[in-house]
Amino acid sequence: MSNTTDPYLAAYLEALMAAAATQDMSQDLRASTRNLSIVFSVLALLFVGFRFWARFKQAQKIGMDDWLMVASVLFLAGNLACSLVLVDNGIGLHSGALTLNQAVNIGKILLINEPLYVININLIKISLLCLYFRIFPLRVVKLGAYILGGISTAWMIGLLGFSQGQCIPYKKNFYPWVPGTCINHHTVFLAISVPSILTDIAILGLPLPHVWRLQTNLSQRLSLCFIFLLGSFVTFCSIYRFVVYIGYNQTDPSYTLAPGIAWNVVEISSGIISACLPTLGPLVRVVFKSVMPSTLGSKSNKQKYGSSGLSNLSQKDNRSRSQSWNRLGEDAKYGASGLQTQVTIARAGGAGSDDGSDEIPLTAIRQERHIDVEWSQQKLGNALPVQTNRV
Repeated sequence: MSNTTDPYLAAYLEALMAAAATQDMSQDLRASTRNLSIVFSVLALLFVGFRFWARFKQAQKIGMDDWLMVASVLFLAGNLACSLVLVDNGIGLHSGALTLNQAVNIGKILLINEPLYVININLIKISLLCLYFRIFPLRVVKLGAYILGGISTAWMIGLLGFSQGQCIPYKKNFYPWVPGTCINHHTVFLAISVPSILTDIAILGLPLPHVWRLQTNLSQRLSLCFIFLLGSFVTFCSIYRFVVYIGYNQTDPSYTLAPGIAWNVVEISSGIISACLPTLGPLVRVVFKSVMPSTLGSKSNKQKYGSSGLSNLSQKDNRSRSQSWNRLGEDAKYGASGLQTQVTIARAGGAGSDDGSDEIPLTAIRQERHIDVEWSQQKLGNALPVQTNRV
């Protein structure tokens, strides 16, 4: 190794050998990195399949949020492929066990993997915001979605340039012995993780105030909030991934990066699963039927829910259901007969109100009273018939 004519390469190899003397070459994280990546990728694919099954089952239109999930799965496949290739090139082994070619290949593959990760995280966030558009066609929600979507997209664009400009000259990214400078990797991990975690929390909290203000019973509101908060698992994954990357050691990158590479895939997969959960009404009702039967799939619940267990809130069309009955004692109260009370439940609906749409009803109840009043008038001294008027 010391016979190389490049003094920078010779110094790099000597540093690797010095580090190797302190490493336990029996340690190997390749299997766990590979298996964790594959298992969570398969789970994400299954949940996207369940999402489209629910759309088909409810005869719903495939929306932008659904197509973004398809794009996210394709990018996930790219992340998975990068992870597997990285494992084949020695990710999970100590740096002292790698060949020079493997070390170079790892640097090149990471330059592909990082943009895939950043773009995919943004796709998941935008997909969830598009789902909010379908469920909550309220101005405040749309405004919040636009703001958060803009922040997330700006974060993505900034990180794309950041990930490709970590080292000057560019080739130092994969030829680490080349003279030049690189950004501190812990700074990179901080720039990627912290804004992502904060936007995750904001996006998860965006619909909760509006769900809580629904005109429905407490258990139903709690169950709906619970469905949306299931997505908080991806926030946990983001935080844990950040903690894992804090343990990165620049003298042993191949070994200390392995858990982070696996958790890249876990975080993306969890994000896909979390974004799909609100659309899986039939599946959620089966799972939680024994816990909250009155809100998720109870046979006694006469209101029909859409694919997410949520009904329609659209303000484009208004449908109404009416029920009429006579209230006891009202005749005497108003001094009239035939008092009829009609309650009309005005449901925002559009085309999806009763056909499985995702949107949530903010139900408005309007009560009307129809009173039949009869009176008669007779002109004294004339042989006019009695005139009866009815209102």
